[in-house]
Amino acid sequence: MKKVLFVILSLSIVFMIAGCTKNNDSLGFQGEITEITFREGNIEATILVEGELAENVAYDKAYVTITKETAIVKKAGNKKLSVSDLKEGLKVEGVFEGDVAESYPVQGTAKFIRVVE
Repeated sequence: MKKVLFVILSLSIVFMIAGCTKNNDSLGFQGEITEITFREGNIEATILVEGELAENVAYDKAYVTITKETAIVKKAGNKKLSVSDLKEGLKVEGVFEGDVAESYPVQGTAKFIRVVE
C-alpha cells in the first residue's frame, strides 16, 4: 500500500512540475521598438517594445534592458548585430533572462533579441 501511494504521489509531483514548465518556443516580447535609450557601463540600452499578444508571446508591451551579454541577431541569416544597430521602428522579438518586474509594461533583461524587421 505504501508503494502504491508513493508512486501516485511521485507521478503527481512530476505532472505538476511539467505543467508549470514554459514552452521553449515562447517569446517574452514581440513587436516594434517605440523608444530606445542608450546607456553606459554593463547596461548598453533600454528599449520599449510594443506589439500584440499572440499564442507564443508572454507580453504585449515591455521595457527591455540590453546588457553586454544580450545576444542580438538578425532573423534573416542569423547575422550578429550590435546594440547600435537597433533603431525605433524595427520589429523585434526576444526572450527575457531571469525574473521580470510584473509591472505594466513588464520590465526585464533580454537574453536574446532577434530583429525581424
